[in-house]
Amino acid sequence: MARYDIERLLDDVSALMKASLNTKLAAIQAEKDILLGSDNFNVKQVNDKAWFDSLNEVVTNYDPFIYYGITVNEVTGEQGATAEDVQLFIMVLVADNQADKFIIKRMLRYVRALKEIVQENFDKLQCTSKFRVETVAPQDVKNTESGAYHKMSGIVLQTAIG
Repeated sequence: MARYDIERLLDDVSALMKASLNTKLAAIQAEKDILLGSDNFNVKQVNDKAWFDSLNEVVTNYDPFIYYGITVNEVTGEQGATAEDVQLFIMVLVADNQADKFIIKRMLRYVRALKEIVQENFDKLQCTSKFRVETVAPQDVKNTESGAYHKMSGIVLQTAIG
């Protein structure tokens, strides 16, 4: 059996998110529609091609888009029994024209969807430990090339494999 490593973990998490995010967003939207009625606003679905592990000029073609990757990779343990502590990030970026009064709430819905997907699917990922999920508050990001502003928010997943 092939060893479960960081590369496979990243592939599994991104595949899970791609397969689940729009469905989860739709479920949250339906819930909010019932609660808020006509005062509700919509969140945009994420295009299947709008998932990136690097930021380049292509990302500007999508709104919203997802930026994901690894931030920490640390090996711990002793001879013959080591584990890799890993942090993965999944960030949603939405174009921000500074006029959307609901953008913070929109971002919070994306974060909720990401967090719930992980919580509902812990058992589908082959990690040594359960995931610890941290949310990232919405923040402003400026594209240095285009000058365009985005609002960014998401989750950071911490786990161990080994």
